[in-house]
Amino acid sequence: MLDPLHQETQSQLVEWLKKRNFSTPIPQFVNLDFSGLQKVARQYLLELSENESPFTIQAKELLIKLQPKNAALSILWTEWVNDQNEGALIQAAELGLTAAKLTYGLRLARLGIVLNSEQDIRTKSNASLKKAAHWLELAAKDGDRDAWYALGEIYRRPQFSGYNANESDRCFDRAADLGHAQAQLRKGANLWRKREKTEEKVRGLQASYWVWQANQQGVPDAKELLSKILESCPNPKKNEWHELALCAEQALNHHAEHKLDVDWMLLCHRLIIANQFNFSKAELLLCEVGQLQHEHCVVVDIRWELPKILPRLIQIETIQQRRALLAAGKAFVGAEQDIEGNLRQRRYRFDRATTWLSQRFKTQADAEVD
Repeated sequence: MLDPLHQETQSQLVEWLKKRNFSTPIPQFVNLDFSGLQKVARQYLLELSENESPFTIQAKELLIKLQPKNAALSILWTEWVNDQNEGALIQAAELGLTAAKLTYGLRLARLGIVLNSEQDIRTKSNASLKKAAHWLELAAKDGDRDAWYALGEIYRRPQFSGYNANESDRCFDRAADLGHAQAQLRKGANLWRKREKTEEKVRGLQASYWVWQANQQGVPDAKELLSKILESCPNPKKNEWHELALCAEQALNHHAEHKLDVDWMLLCHRLIIANQFNFSKAELLLCEVGQLQHEHCVVVDIRWELPKILPRLIQIETIQQRRALLAAGKAFVGAEQDIEGNLRQRRYRFDRATTWLSQRFKTQADAEVD
């Protein structure tokens, strides 16, 4: 009367009840239609599920089927979490709960994962890897990053009949795209190892991005690898341009008073950025200011003028660095493209401007340093 799998029989029962041809009518049922009989049956089902009897398990299973899907999934997941009821876990997975698909897949693969942590992975050769991969793929299709990461692990297992290193890398990359910290480190490390073979305008830029993402999420090994890829200079006071940068800031703060030309103002911004990131003089004069900043680092590439000077990647670590880049970016966007001229003209301007800055603002700069 209740099970959705028997709808055809229920339709026949409705027709039969309409005839009302009872040989021995039961008083409490005689005036009930099919809907009323279903209510009685449900009440009886509840009583069966609450008392110990040979029919208790079947009664509970039928009650779950009769629940709205979300409520049923909630009940099943609670049973798994509280009682480690694997039957409830399987039912929840079959009904489409992503967390249940993932958990069941991990159990089948014997991946005892503290999610997002590679060091706690345990492998057992007798795992049902093929079946595990099936459930993990279903969870991955739902956008679960941990499922993608676990699939990457499975495809790397020699005992898995579907062993495929390329597919494993694809799964790890997808997990990284979805924000899985360990996968991000893995992707970054892989790109760093292959940097010589990768066609990339600035070698190491992609690798640095993914390692930086992992570091942002607190992966311990990421910090060490990041230090090998990106240079670090968080303390501008130690850099050779510090005094001139302070003078340049003073000049920009009073540019209307001193009637600074646009090209001199741009040079002041170059001095400030050069100090924040410890540029060489050539980098100070030639860097493309509008193209310096990436999300996590500064890319200093002056090969357009000096082809033998290799690009540098420098990590953005402080608010002051970001502010300097933002201010310079706004200034350069509003300036004419060729206003700074060629390298010879830039050197000449640098000599004149730095002499003037030192003479005009040196005393104030020294006071700020002290």
